[in-house]
Amino acid sequence: MSGVKGERFDLVVLGGGPAGMTAALRAAELGARVALVEKDRLGGTCTNDGCAPTRVLAKAARLLRDARQLGAYGIVAAEPSLDLEELLAATQRTVYRLQEKLPLISSGRVSRFASAPAPLPSPPPTRSCSAMGERSRRTGSSSPAAGTRDGCRSRVTSWP
Repeated sequence: MSGVKGERFDLVVLGGGPAGMTAALRAAELGARVALVEKDRLGGTCTNDGCAPTRVLAKAARLLRDARQLGAYGIVAAEPSLDLEELLAATQRTVYRLQEKLPLISSGRVSRFASAPAPLPSPPPTRSCSAMGERSRRTGSSSPAAGTRDGCRSRVTSWP
């Protein structure tokens, strides 16, 4: 199917979170030409705002708690304190490391398009709007990976 500027795609994946990236990568591994439409940052809520940052904060809380219990085991140490600025920097470093590992763009078989929410008309093409203007992509298959943002599910207007 034809895409932007005559590109042809076998699959358009809507959403660049963990599910969308997995679908796009797997389809590319199987030989499909894949277009990934993501309106924000690759990785979705989990990588950028949810799971990954929360795990860093939870680990810091556990370490602080454990350090405060050292005396109960005969270990003498200074009272631990929290440097919030450094903790937030560590959280951001973790997110950046995860984002660097996102192999989609370098795979050569997956094209990424920044986009606003894209409805799924039946039959294709899939249309999306962005700062670059409206684009139309034709594909044989579409995979909605709308994620967890408020209202995402209501933006998928139809599914063939």
